[in-house]
Amino acid sequence: MPAGRPPKPIAQHLIEGTYDKRRHAHRYQPRGDGVPVMPPELARDAVAAESFQRNAAALAAAGIATEVDSAALAAQAVTYSLLLRMASKPAMSWHEFCAFVALDKQWLATADKLGMTPVGRARLGYHQTNRPDDPAGEFVQ
Repeated sequence: MPAGRPPKPIAQHLIEGTYDKRRHAHRYQPRGDGVPVMPPELARDAVAAESFQRNAAALAAAGIATEVDSAALAAQAVTYSLLLRMASKPAMSWHEFCAFVALDKQWLATADKLGMTPVGRARLGYHQTNRPDDPAGEFVQ
């Protein structure tokens, strides 16, 4: 396991003006150029299927996800469905509560790696600029 902080995304170096082709050109920069495909088994769970479709469309539109990310996105959708089912129970035992907390951690970790959290998007180097509701959007290149 490497020590230290993870390297900055190339996009962030370009924005900050610190890009150096000798140091940064060899880095792999993942690009999302496809759409995740929902596994057929996921259709049995309506909540998981809806979550998969919604998140797959958003991540593909943002240029983050590809077809290779289908399994991770499916696992995230199933975890989300289980969390909702457990949260709707009127009372939980201690063991159910521990399982709920573990599922919540798993969902957050997967969501972070897929860029579904603000920190995860920053780590992936995704910067949405020129949003209509962003008053500073015109100044960010």
